[in-house]
Amino acid sequence: MRVARTSAAVKVVEGKIYVFGGCQEVDSPNRAEVFDPKTQTWDTLPLPEDPEIRKNTSMIDNSVVIEGKVYAVDEEDQSFFYLPREGIWRRGNRDSKRGNRMDWCAIGKLLYCFGTRGKIMWCEPDELDGKEVKGLDVVQWCVFALKANNCAMDETLAWKLHMTENGLSRLSSNSRGNIVVFWKVHIPRTERLELWSAEISLERREGGDIWGTI
Repeated sequence: MRVARTSAAVKVVEGKIYVFGGCQEVDSPNRAEVFDPKTQTWDTLPLPEDPEIRKNTSMIDNSVVIEGKVYAVDEEDQSFFYLPREGIWRRGNRDSKRGNRMDWCAIGKLLYCFGTRGKIMWCEPDELDGKEVKGLDVVQWCVFALKANNCAMDETLAWKLHMTENGLSRLSSNSRGNIVVFWKVHIPRTERLELWSAEISLERREGGDIWGTI
């Protein structure tokens, strides 16, 4: 890369690696770059013509790819998408339900991410109005964790407190079209820290809601 970055958004489209944001310099002309593995070269992407998009491209911290478009979300929950073949940017919508969103991934034609307090959210990429995946409240996570580790069920309250305060660590998708989540766990009455994971299958039910099953 031509500039140093931290927490940049990276995605692969048609064999090329696209890197967005993470620049310390807000006005850096290299805020978005593409790497071609065949030629081993970096190129700077054209800056957006829209001044609002141009201002925020250095703050992009999440991106996903759907049907050849690179969808990106900045720190203010404003969405954009970049069309690699045309080399142009377009502005999307802003989530009407503002809140911390992170670890975006695409499954089918929908976007999924972490919301606040351990919630998993989903939305249409062109709308960006986040809705909660139903059936995955904090208590369910606690019970799942207890059963998986053969803990005593009377510790449910302690696990509930842990999950509420610390939430989940990472969200991604797998080849089966399911969500995989990871979280850190402090084992009760020990100093042991473990990394746990769970796979969540998704189902769209009558009414349009998305339900998850662990």
